[in-house]
Amino acid sequence: MKFSYNWIKDYVVGVLPKPEKLAEFFTFHSFEVESVEKKRQDYIFDLDILPNRAHDCLSHLGIAKEVALLTGVKFILPSLQTNKTKTTKQGGQKSKASDFITLKVENKTDCPRYTAQIIRNVKVGDSPKWLKDKLIACGLKPINNIVDLTNFVMLETGQPLHAFDLDKIKSVQVQSSKFKVQNGRKEIIIRRAKKGETIKTLDEAKNVYILDENILVIADSEKPIAIAGIKGGLETGIDKNTKDIIIEAANFNPVLIRKASQQLKLQTDASYRFERDIAANLIDFAQKRCANLIVEIAKGQTCADLVDFYPLKEKEKTIILNLDYLKKLLGIKITNQQVKQILIRLGFKIKNSNSISFQVEIPTIRKDINIPEDLIEEIGRVYGYQNIKSEFPCVIVKPTEQNKSFYWQNKTKDILTSCGFTEVYNYSFCSEKAKQEFNWQENYLVEIENPISSENRYLRPSLTPHLLGCVENNFRYFDHFKVFELGNVFNKEGNGLQEKLILAIMVANKEKDKNEDKFFVLKGVVENLFGKLGICDYVFKEYTSAEQFVFESNTFAETEKSLIAISGKTAGLMGEVRKELGSFLAVLDFDMLMAKATDKKTFIAPFIYPPVLRDIALIVPLKVKTSEVVKFISSGNAEILKEVALFEVYQGKEVPREKKSMAFHLVFQSEKTTLSAKEVDSVLTKIILKLENQGWQVRK
Repeated sequence: MKFSYNWIKDYVVGVLPKPEKLAEFFTFHSFEVESVEKKRQDYIFDLDILPNRAHDCLSHLGIAKEVALLTGVKFILPSLQTNKTKTTKQGGQKSKASDFITLKVENKTDCPRYTAQIIRNVKVGDSPKWLKDKLIACGLKPINNIVDLTNFVMLETGQPLHAFDLDKIKSVQVQSSKFKVQNGRKEIIIRRAKKGETIKTLDEAKNVYILDENILVIADSEKPIAIAGIKGGLETGIDKNTKDIIIEAANFNPVLIRKASQQLKLQTDASYRFERDIAANLIDFAQKRCANLIVEIAKGQTCADLVDFYPLKEKEKTIILNLDYLKKLLGIKITNQQVKQILIRLGFKIKNSNSISFQVEIPTIRKDINIPEDLIEEIGRVYGYQNIKSEFPCVIVKPTEQNKSFYWQNKTKDILTSCGFTEVYNYSFCSEKAKQEFNWQENYLVEIENPISSENRYLRPSLTPHLLGCVENNFRYFDHFKVFELGNVFNKEGNGLQEKLILAIMVANKEKDKNEDKFFVLKGVVENLFGKLGICDYVFKEYTSAEQFVFESNTFAETEKSLIAISGKTAGLMGEVRKELGSFLAVLDFDMLMAKATDKKTFIAPFIYPPVLRDIALIVPLKVKTSEVVKFISSGNAEILKEVALFEVYQGKEVPREKKSMAFHLVFQSEKTTLSAKEVDSVLTKIILKLENQGWQVRK
C-alpha cells in the first residue's frame, strides 16, 4: 500500500524525521517497509499493512497517527467546516436526503451499515492541481472533481465512497390519481444479484460482468447500478452534465466482498479495504469530509441530513489490563505512568485505574484489540522490542520426569533391532476370517460399529494374525527373516473395554528341518531381552493355557511350545505357530515386563581365583526337561559349582529311540582358594553317582 510523505505531513504539527529514518521507525515498531521511492518533491512509502491493522491503517490519517505515536509529533485531524457547507432548500425549508431517495437493505448481515448523502447543483470539472498530485502519487488516475474527491477521502480516511448521478437512478412509480402516474423518490436497494443479471462497470474497458446470487449489488427499482464494495456501474456514473449526486458510504460483509472479487476476477482499492473488515464508524467522518470538500470545490449544496441504515451499532470494547501480568509477559520494568501514557498516545481511554489494573476502552476502529495480550503487544511495540534486553529466565532447572512406558518401549525396540529383528506396524483391526481361523469367541471381541470393510470388523485381540500375514507376504522375497511388533490388543471385559500392550517376536525360516534350532534361537532372544531389561526371576515352563492369553490358545502347534513366567506369574507364551510356514512366535505381556524391568545394576566383585571346567553327558528319557537335570546337578554343590549350562541335545545313533543325550558345561570356582583337580573330580564323582542313582546313564 502506497503512502505519500508530503501528504502525511499535512496531519502533523512538528518536524518529521527524514523519510529513511521514518522507514526505520515503521520497521521497528509497526510495518515492513517494501520500498521508499522519491517522486519529484515527494517520497512514496510502500508499506506492507497486515490484515490485523487494516482496520485503522489503510489510510493516510491512520499512518499519520502512527507517525505521531512513534515520533512524538502532534497529530491533527482535518477540521469539518460545517458553517461553510451550503444547504439546499425546498419550499423555504431545508431539504432532507429522505425527500429524494428511499433505502432498502434486504439483509443486514450482508450490509451492516449503508449511508447515502444528497448533494445538489454540483459543477463537474477538472480537479485542482493539489488533488491530482495526491492521487497520482498514490497510483490513482484523476477523472473529475467529484470522483477524485471520493477517491481522495478513501485514501485519507480508509473508507471507500462512491458517487452516483441522482438523475440517472430510476424512480419509484407513484399513482397520484386514477389517470396520472408520477415519478416518486429514487429507490436504492442493497440485495443479492439475480442469476444472469449483468452490469457494465466504470473501468476504462467498460467490461460487462454476469452476476449471480453470490454477489451483492446496489440496485435501483429496475437493475443493478453497482457491484457492492467493488465497482460502480457505467449507467449511473458522474459526467460533465451531472447536477445532483448521491454519495454512498457503506460497510459490507468482508467475506462476501472477497468471494465476489475472486469470482469476478476484479479487485479494486475499495474491495481491498472491505475484504479486510474496516470499521463501520469510519463512515461518519468520511461522509462529512467528502461533503465539505465537494461544497468547497464543486460548489454543491448538501441536504440537512443523510439516509443512514445502521441497525446494530458498533460499540467500544472495555478490557481489564493487569499491570503485573503486563510486566511479566514483556519481561521489563515499566512504570504504571509509562503504561498510561502509551495507552493515551495509542488513542485508548482509561476509564478506571489503580495500582493493580487499568480499565481500558478500545475505539471501534481498533478491531484487532480484543484481549489483554493484544493491549500488551501494543504497549511492547511502542516501548520498542529493541529496548527489551535479552535475559535468561530465572527458573529452577530440574530434569523432566521420565515417561516409563516410552522409555521401556524404545529400549526394547533397540534391543530387538540390535538382534537383527525388523519392527512392523499393522492395523489395529482384524477380520471375520481371522476370528474363524483362530476360533475366537465373539462375546469377547470388540466389534466396530461402522467398519469400512469385513477385513476391519473387530479391534484386534491378538497381534498374531497380522504377523502371520507378514510371514506369508515376505516369503515371496526372503527365505528367512525376523520381525517383531509392539502394540495394543483389545477385548471385552464385563461392560467395559480392556486394552493391553503386547510384544510379539517372530522368527521364520523356509527350511523346516531347522525348526528345533529356531525354537532355541527365539528362546535365546527372549533371554537376551530379559537380561538387558534387568529381569532375572524368569523361567520357561511346560505349556499350559493362560487366562490372560486366551486369544492365543489356538495359536501354537502341539509340539515345541513353552510358557514363560516371571516371579511365578505367567508373562508370555512361546512356540511354533505354523508348521507349514516354519514360524516360531513369542507373545509377551509388555505391561508386566515394564513392571519388572529395572536399570539398576548390582556390582559383584570378580573372582580372583580361576575357574575349573568340566563337561558331562547323560542319556535321559525324552520327557525329562533340562530344568530338572540342571536343578538335580546343582543341588548340594552350590558352594563351588557356580554354573550348569546345556550345550547339546542329541538323538540318533548310539542313543535309544525313546531317549535323548544331553551335554552340560560345569563351572567350578571358589572365592577363597584355587581349586585342585582332585577337589573338582571328587565333587564331579558325587554328581555322577547321584545321576546314576536317578536311573540316568552318564556317558563316559
